[in-house]
Amino acid sequence: MEWEWTDSGHPGEHIDLERGPLDRALEAELRAANVSPKFPRFVAESVTLFLHPGHMEVVGIYEFEGVPDGGTVGLRYPIAGDAMGRPHIDSIRLRTAGKFDQLPVEYQDDDKGGKLVLKPGSAYRYQLEIKYEQALMARSATYLITTAKAWGQPLEHGWFQVIADSSLGELQFEMAFKKMEEAYGQRRYFYEARPFSPDRDLVVRW
Repeated sequence: MEWEWTDSGHPGEHIDLERGPLDRALEAELRAANVSPKFPRFVAESVTLFLHPGHMEVVGIYEFEGVPDGGTVGLRYPIAGDAMGRPHIDSIRLRTAGKFDQLPVEYQDDDKGGKLVLKPGSAYRYQLEIKYEQALMARSATYLITTAKAWGQPLEHGWFQVIADSSLGELQFEMAFKKMEEAYGQRRYFYEARPFSPDRDLVVRW
């Protein structure tokens, strides 16, 4: 949600409104009226898959909004396992959206992704960034996106790109990816949707 303020008597003046307090005030009014704003909520994801012979690297950025009760959000981070090796998490970061101030996050590993505790405190909009690697046991790779349905509503935005080593050959997708370019020994494919309500996972074959 974006806030704008105008004064018809002073059209040339501009006043910046601080978004967080206004959003929190709206949330409080909705709760007082017994209207659930469903906070916190998962609003957008931007993901890049780097495909190499024998392994895949993933960089995912996931955006959330809403101040959680107690200042923490617990969630699972699922990772596909079929014909793929155990994931290795390279880094996990939580930060405020816009200002990018670092926030605390906890992670507990398992062989299918892991459990996270986000600690945004009073931050209203925040981003989780996860980087991981995974071995590929076949001529395919899978990235889970249908798990977003568990949040109960479409995401505002889904953005995905796949960058593949040219030696893998032409890629095949079940989703409507577009080939963007081929240069420096790599092929790049792209998919974007607003809103984003996936009905299948991202599966790539070659």
